[in-house]
Amino acid sequence: MKKLIPTILLIASPLGVLHASSTDNTLNDSTKSLNNSSFKLESVVPNVSVIQQAASRSVQDVSIASKNNSAKISRRSVVKESAKNNTEKHASALNKQQIQKQPIYRSQTPQKSHNAHNFVIYEAWTSLDYDHDGDGYYSEFTVNFDPNYSGGYAEVFADLYLSKNGGPWVLYKTTDTFTIYGNDSDDYYSVTTRLNYDFPTDHYDVLIDLYEYGDPDFVDTVDADIFNSLYALPLEDNEHELNSDSTLITYVSSELSEDGDRDGFYTHLSLTYDIDTYAAGRNVYAKVVLLDTLTFNSSYVETENFVLGNQTEYIDIYFENGQIPGWYDVQIQLIDVVTNQIIANAAQDFSALSQLGIESHNYDFDFDVVGTDSDPIHREEATHSHESGGGAMGWFIALLSGLIVISRRQSKN
Repeated sequence: MKKLIPTILLIASPLGVLHASSTDNTLNDSTKSLNNSSFKLESVVPNVSVIQQAASRSVQDVSIASKNNSAKISRRSVVKESAKNNTEKHASALNKQQIQKQPIYRSQTPQKSHNAHNFVIYEAWTSLDYDHDGDGYYSEFTVNFDPNYSGGYAEVFADLYLSKNGGPWVLYKTTDTFTIYGNDSDDYYSVTTRLNYDFPTDHYDVLIDLYEYGDPDFVDTVDADIFNSLYALPLEDNEHELNSDSTLITYVSSELSEDGDRDGFYTHLSLTYDIDTYAAGRNVYAKVVLLDTLTFNSSYVETENFVLGNQTEYIDIYFENGQIPGWYDVQIQLIDVVTNQIIANAAQDFSALSQLGIESHNYDFDFDVVGTDSDPIHREEATHSHESGGGAMGWFIALLSGLIVISRRQSKN
């Protein structure tokens, strides 16, 4: 089947009964903890936590969604009743007192050691490990590298840096000293890092400087120009994972319609979502990302800018051509116009955004089957529905109140 670039038309639609729908209402658990079975090390800066551990040799490719520039977009919203004015109480739960150090930047003129010809970082690879809010940006990741030494045994250590979207290199970890031997592939080193704060949502490159113990000059350095796996890692710190800026998408429904060939793949997708926020008044826009769960190709479309408030948003998407039949995971991202940071996200924590059968109009004439013989897909029904409900904003306020009580108890102790 020839792969075409999808052409998508987004238009506003009134509420109505469509042929296939899914609704969901959820609130991310901001108190969820990470279960780390490794040794926790003190980071060189307080805004990251680093865990040293062995890791398997697997490389996770980074896929960046492409924008569909042919889309025509409009939207509408209905303003909800304002949430109870509890701003001061909410702020007291989120304003954490942190001792922050000035970032350490890589020298623009690093010196190479006279012994550098005996060392090489033979291989480097990364993995993305933890994404709490499901927006595709990870707060925990692992960097692995295999240094070799032609002279037998050597004691080495490494400085690891991150660069946000081509910016300056910021040191986030200096490793312990460790031993390498010749070209032994079993002495590779792994550093797992959890970003706590000061790393807003973006794509980050990784750079590794290797040093021989006792030598102030580096013996080898690698970055994304040498190993593609060090390029454009989608990362964000834990504060952005937990929607610390007090804006949440608390309810989502998806409605599918128009299936001319009755193969279970639809040409129309309507999205309805509720926004609950304590940061009303800022300018934002919505970004809708579609990920093909079979090919992992993704594309996105964006709405026009609008003023953030406690409101219900409606988006209608018509797939005209180029959208191959498949099962798509959908994300709705709210992005601040000024900072270009994601301030709220709805993804696969909402079942209404998971595994949606979509195809464009030019494919809606032939019965399509997407799957494998071991996982057959049956489509006797022309509709499918999932529903759940609850008062998400009330849970949000209750959760924050609980955090305040815990904080006060700890301060008394």
